[in-house]
Amino acid sequence: MKEDARTFNQQTQEQLRKQAIRMKKRGLKFNAISELLGVHWKTVSRWWKSYQMEGATALRSRKRGVPEGAGRLLNECQEQEIQQL
Repeated sequence: MKEDARTFNQQTQEQLRKQAIRMKKRGLKFNAISELLGVHWKTVSRWWKSYQMEGATALRSRKRGVPEGAGRLLNECQEQEIQQL
C-alpha cells in the first residue's frame, strides 16, 4: 500500500523528490520509481514535470498551509474599529 507523501516532514519529501529525479534520469519509468519510493506514479510524474519546467528549485519544500489573512471579511481598518468598540 502506498503512503501519502503529504504526511512526511518537509525534509523527507524533498529527499524523495530528489531521489525520484535521479531515478528518472537513469531511465526508470514512473511506475517503477513509484513502487520503489512508495508513492503514486502520478506524484512522481508531477515531480518530474515540475523539475523539467523549474529545475532543482522545483524540488525544494515550500511553506505549507493557508496564507495568513486568507478568507478575511474585514480589512485591517475595519478590524481595528471593531476591536476598539
